[in-house]
Amino acid sequence: MEESIEYDTEDATTNEDTTTNEEESEPLVSLDHLTGIKSAKEKLALYERVVRFNKMRADNGLPYVNAPLHAMFLGSPGTGKTTVAKLMGKMLRRAGVLSRGHVVIKERATLLGQNYNSESEKTLKALEEAQGGILFIDEAYQLYQGDDPRDPGKFVIETLMTALADESNRDWMLILAGYPDNMMKMLNMNPGFKSRIPDSNIYVFDDYTEQELMEIAENYLTSNHYSLSDEA
Repeated sequence: MEESIEYDTEDATTNEDTTTNEEESEPLVSLDHLTGIKSAKEKLALYERVVRFNKMRADNGLPYVNAPLHAMFLGSPGTGKTTVAKLMGKMLRRAGVLSRGHVVIKERATLLGQNYNSESEKTLKALEEAQGGILFIDEAYQLYQGDDPRDPGKFVIETLMTALADESNRDWMLILAGYPDNMMKMLNMNPGFKSRIPDSNIYVFDDYTEQELMEIAENYLTSNHYSLSDEA
């Protein structure tokens, strides 16, 4: 997988409040068009309500407790994790939690350097690119090789831990994604991650059923003006 940076095309630099009352009453992010992943959608909807509540209190000069920001997405490839990350970035930007809301996508191969211990430099660069948005590390469990103390992935993890410990910088979000069993093993073996990613921010992306896969196919065909014959 090639590294990529996804930017929200909406203007994220203006400080002027142009939101109408009607817009404020609408959800910050819509998941209605997504098929399946019921558990993840329900949890994100709850997280959104907490974010909206905090924004209302902040707008009215009332104290509020910041919601935990960093998250873990558990699921097989192709279950919508990246799509939901992009929607979450837009939601958090509109709520004033993140200044830009873009998504920077990385994986082990794009964070390891040519020279041993150069991983810290590449990880810091990734964090800089993600400032104001989300750093999404796919198949993040590959960074943790518990049986190899010299594995360079440990330098990526150490650099991420340092960034996570900086409570003064909340204008970025880390999302670690990958297969459930491997990700939970990595989480349980790294107290730093476990303390920064609470259970409330662990999202499960279930595999699609046959019916859901058919619905995805039909939606794709309809949006592109195709139709299936009975024989097909």
